[in-house]
Amino acid sequence: LEADTMGVVLDPGLAGVQLSMENGDYTSAASELSDFLLQRMGHVQALRLLASCYLNLDDLEQSIQASLQIAAIDTLDAGILSSLGYLYHRSGDLDSATLYYSLAEQKDPLNPYSRFGKAWIYVARRDFETAHGLATRITELAPDFAENYLLLGRILSAKGLYREAARSYRHAFRLDSSLRTAYGVLL
Repeated sequence: LEADTMGVVLDPGLAGVQLSMENGDYTSAASELSDFLLQRMGHVQALRLLASCYLNLDDLEQSIQASLQIAAIDTLDAGILSSLGYLYHRSGDLDSATLYYSLAEQKDPLNPYSRFGKAWIYVARRDFETAHGLATRITELAPDFAENYLLLGRILSAKGLYREAARSYRHAFRLDSSLRTAYGVLL
């Protein structure tokens, strides 16, 4: 068995899928995974790859369906709940996104990503106080999470605290200089 870059042992039956995905051929990989899952229903590794393929193909509904299957099988995985929050958020279903981010937060209270997603939902709903509280808590949990400082800057700007927002943006760029290209205009 071969290990992928995360040190996870890849099922040998998925080697072709891995190659298709590495080559950016997500359509073929998804088709191959669907065939694989007909023979081995509930194969979590294949379902994870399938959810990823659909996400790369911008088929959020199919990615959600695969992720829901994973969550039903792997009930201890807070990451899949957070992923479902993200997928629902991207699809525009903010209520479902909030639900799954909250479930992920309950399972893993120290993971900042579910709070991060929820904070963006509160920004979208213009509840900047709640979003600010979440972003502040994230800085405690993950002080090197650069994207959170972009979020914090957005919240501070919305509250009219422009100097503090600029400080937050600069901190994000110090933590991850690649963010400056896409978000430098915020300064």
